[in-house]
Amino acid sequence: MPTKDQHLRQFKRNRDFAVSIDRKFIEWQVTAIFYTALQAVDAVIAKLGKQVADHSSRMELMQSDATFVTIRKAYKELFDLSLSARYDAIAGDFFPDDFLHVNDLADQLLKPIDNWLEVTLGIKVQQIRLDV
Repeated sequence: MPTKDQHLRQFKRNRDFAVSIDRKFIEWQVTAIFYTALQAVDAVIAKLGKQVADHSSRMELMQSDATFVTIRKAYKELFDLSLSARYDAIAGDFFPDDFLHVNDLADQLLKPIDNWLEVTLGIKVQQIRLDV
């Protein structure tokens, strides 16, 4: 299983990828944001000495371990949006009215996970701004 540091490297790569995606591909921006959050969660899981095999086992661990209490809702919402973006949507029709554009989504759902990661692992995370 990957180490905390390997997950953090992928976390940074996913962030870079999210920023590089043209705004006309909002479904892929959302998906990249979700996988950024996933790598943050997996870095902490690795630090705890635990491992998960898939989305289901990750969600179960997040529900049962108090380490994740402050980010459960944001993570689940990103997970659900990424599923919609990939499987249910027609070019952005999935995007919730709560968010005017993808940066609102990043601010409201990814930023709390970034902040949690900073506190949990003691690292600095640069806030993400996407092409809108």
